[in-house]
Amino acid sequence: KRRRSAPNRTSGAVTMASWLLLTCGGLLAGYLLYLLLESLTARKHCVRPRAALAAQVLNTLAWPAWKLGLGPFKHKLDYDYVKEWSMRKARASDFGGLEFEKNFRLVLGALQQERITPLGHLGIWDQFSSRLTSRLRMEALLATKPAIKAVEVRQPLFVIGMPRSGTTLLHRLLSLDPLARYPKTWELLHPSPIDVKADFSNQEVLRKDAERRLRKVRKAIKAIKLVAPGLDAVHETGAELPEECLFAISMEFPLMPFAFYTLHRPELFPHVLKERTPKMYSRYKDVLRILTWQAPEYPANAGLRWTLKAPNHLLYIKQLTEVFQDARIVWTHRSAVNSIPSWCSLVRILTDACLGERIDLGMIGKVSFDNFAMVLQRAIDELEEAEKKYDVKAQHVLYQDLVDDPIGLIRKLYAQFGFDFTPQFHDRLQAYLEQNRKEREAMQGSKATLHQYHPEEFGLSKAQLLTKFEDYHQQFGIPH
Repeated sequence: KRRRSAPNRTSGAVTMASWLLLTCGGLLAGYLLYLLLESLTARKHCVRPRAALAAQVLNTLAWPAWKLGLGPFKHKLDYDYVKEWSMRKARASDFGGLEFEKNFRLVLGALQQERITPLGHLGIWDQFSSRLTSRLRMEALLATKPAIKAVEVRQPLFVIGMPRSGTTLLHRLLSLDPLARYPKTWELLHPSPIDVKADFSNQEVLRKDAERRLRKVRKAIKAIKLVAPGLDAVHETGAELPEECLFAISMEFPLMPFAFYTLHRPELFPHVLKERTPKMYSRYKDVLRILTWQAPEYPANAGLRWTLKAPNHLLYIKQLTEVFQDARIVWTHRSAVNSIPSWCSLVRILTDACLGERIDLGMIGKVSFDNFAMVLQRAIDELEEAEKKYDVKAQHVLYQDLVDDPIGLIRKLYAQFGFDFTPQFHDRLQAYLEQNRKEREAMQGSKATLHQYHPEEFGLSKAQLLTKFEDYHQQFGIPH
């Protein structure tokens, strides 16, 4: 009888390895072909997201769970779903009116049309659900403690100006005043206690609740910096740092960072310009009342002046001054040649980790270019009208003056507003500026880079910007 030959295991292994190599090679070739075709058909100024390595890895690992709707991805980016979830989370159902819903539906609906990444899904969910949850808790607290409405907000100081015009620097410096009070990031995101039925006469209860909210924001910011490491070069972020009014105002209109790119869509940006309701600021005033009331120093802190800031206030000067009729306003001015491209760059950085398709830098540039001049002129007119109608006082400062002599500029502002410029404030300013100088020098000498941008990245040119904003530059004597 003939013996059966033993199977050639070596030959089978080679065949399998060859098959795997061919498959991987085919997939790689297909992917390279896709990238080539995409680059050939992409519109000018459309670029692939510059996602950090951590963001790329996390998006890749999370993709199966995202597609299957597992874990944190079970939460749908649908307004009615977010609303129901927020009500269960807050154990409350009173939003203080539902007029705001049309704006939330509009923006969230537009975000659903974007080709977002798993990280984008998580970021959008967190920002929308937290705004609704905070709104519910705020209404529940005010219903439980109606006396909060009687807390006064006297002569709040607002720093406004074009995006990237030095508003953050000036706000951080003004926040050092021991006679002033500023809202911290975690306070703006979660102004009301989580348990609104707790015993608020016990300061230890309030302290523990505040620590819980602070930890939540610290964790969120740590995650954001992991996937967007370039953010701090543009806008330093920290849970306990002074922050923009934007987060509290977004309880009425969702002007949230992860939505900035979508809000620049030509079909959506006009709505942002037209949607102007005083409720945005009456709610914000209640936020400031709540923060004053729950501070350990209350009521001794009731006389402290609030120091506030957000470039988006330029969109709503009329509504702001209707609510804060004794506001003190500082408007920073910088050449549009710098501020417009810098703003466009910030929008891109916030979009890099959460968009899965090419980012249209040209669209960001065009929408900003087409609309900001109108926004500026409207704000100028409304501020002049408010100064005539209310006890509103405004001062204008140049970005270069702020950079050249920040302490001298602030001393002058205080004299014009009648504020006390104390020796303690002066010492704090000096210490902060020295530390800031050392940190920037260290960044220049390390791999970390300062914020860099060019108008041409966004389909703009210096000549275009100088022509479009010529009247604005001349009116305030802005160098360029």
